Amino acid sequence: TCQPVCGPARAALQTGKYPAAVGCWRNNIHLPLDQKTIAHWFLEWGYEVGYVGKWHLASSAPAIDYRGKPVPPQYRGGWKDWWIASDVLEFTSHAYDGHMFRADGSLYQLPAGRYRADCVCDAGLEFIRTRSGDRPWFLFLSFIEPHHQNDHNRYEGPEGSKQRWADYQVPGDLVGTEG
Repeated sequence: TCQPVCGPARAALQTGKYPAAVGCWRNNIHLPLDQKTIAHWFLEWGYEVGYVGKWHLASSAPAIDYRGKPVPPQYRGGWKDWWIASDVLEFTSHAYDGHMFRADGSLYQLPAGRYRADCVCDAGLEFIRTRSGDRPWFLFLSFIEPHHQNDHNRYEGPEGSKQRWADYQVPGDLVGTEG
């Protein structure tokens, strides 16, 4: 990755610039409104653009805080044709419950009992299935997994993963650490 911290890495992916050049050098710094993103480029080329998942580029806490509420269009980096996302997905969901927001601000409820990463994928498939085919399209899927995910203070894999990896041998340099 171009940066080990979530928000700055996402800023780099969106703009093609190093996080320091964009101004998003740590989490909780919103993407400057004048930054041209990959969505802007694809829109110029005639594509429909869709974004699904974790955004983490709208809030500059505490002054601008969309971590648990819908991200307004001006803070979405040009993703205008399809939007099902949360600024900080771990604030609106857990591994098996929660929500994101559609472009109009309404809730996109994660289906009960369905793993969050699968729900993000499902929302992306919804975008693909609803394209008319009149224009090319570009979809950006932004998963939160596998990084630290929520207020449960633990990583949560899909059902059965604890049993599957129960005998995993922790690498020597990680013995005695959390996680």
